[in-house]
Amino acid sequence: MQPASRSSPTSSTGPAPLAAFLLPQADASLKLLAGAGFAAFRTPEACADAVRAYLEWQVPREPVAVAGLEAVRPLLGAADAQRGARAVFAALGIEDRAVAVVPDHPPTLVYPVALKAVSASIAHKTEAGAVVLGVADEAALRAACAEMQARLGSAVRGFIAQPMVCGVGEAILGYRRDPLVGPVVALGAGGVLAEVYRDMVLRMAPVDEAGAMEMIAAVKGLAPARGYRGLQRGDLAAFARAVVAFSRLAALAEVAEAEINPVIVLAEGQGVVMADALLAQS
Repeated sequence: MQPASRSSPTSSTGPAPLAAFLLPQADASLKLLAGAGFAAFRTPEACADAVRAYLEWQVPREPVAVAGLEAVRPLLGAADAQRGARAVFAALGIEDRAVAVVPDHPPTLVYPVALKAVSASIAHKTEAGAVVLGVADEAALRAACAEMQARLGSAVRGFIAQPMVCGVGEAILGYRRDPLVGPVVALGAGGVLAEVYRDMVLRMAPVDEAGAMEMIAAVKGLAPARGYRGLQRGDLAAFARAVVAFSRLAALAEVAEAEINPVIVLAEGQGVVMADALLAQS
């Protein structure tokens, strides 16, 4: 029996796919199976991973044409800085409440705010001390800017301030133009623990709203935002629209990778807000 065609892994017609895990270890048998064109594995974990990957495989998409990006493309020239990335994502339709801060002449703000350093060289701002939460007033803002500038030096290219918002969930949105399969969008549980839990789903980009809602439903860590066990439900409709908007990066060949972490999901009817944003061009 030969393995089924890769073009239709879930087809009910034609030869059935076969994967083999042998116990106890039998190197000679594994070699014979591999020589005959069968997938053979030394561990059950590797066999299970291969079967899952086979069943979830999708045909790579052709280059995607997405209309309405005329306002986005001119912003890409400055997108290596965080403020440029934020401008790109805002132009796609994802709300950004951050404002630039000049320490000597800060803008009028509604306190408390979160103060963040703008830096292309600091990937994890919380660990680097490039974020100050709950800044109470203008005097505290000036002091926090001065302290951060003195400690981080030339790594700081400026500052932004955002209103302190209390969401019902946090998500990480990622995008990558994979050299093998093309543009993919990722959604997972966000915030400072995103890299710990790695609770994430991937889909080919772009996605529609139905696909975005399916992604939201698949992430275990987003259960609170879905109203789990009577918790306040998040604005899932706005959340799905943000995922759709972000996935439209697939139409911009010059964008290699992008990330928003976290996307703060507010209560139902209140939308979503981006926090930190990154974008890299090819």
